[in-house]
Amino acid sequence: MANEPILQCTGLCKRYGNKTALDNVTLALERGRIVGLLGRMAAANPHSSSWQTAC
Repeated sequence: MANEPILQCTGLCKRYGNKTALDNVTLALERGRIVGLLGRMAAANPHSSSWQTAC
């Protein structure tokens, strides 16, 4: 039970028009862990932070 994820996403996809930003992403977040998601221009991208707060 301690390793059970508090958030789990499977097969997550995100597209902006014909551009694919995420394709079939699977992740599981465990309680007590600090996780960072980085990518090209992640610091300047408001879409990634709005996605994180939506989860």
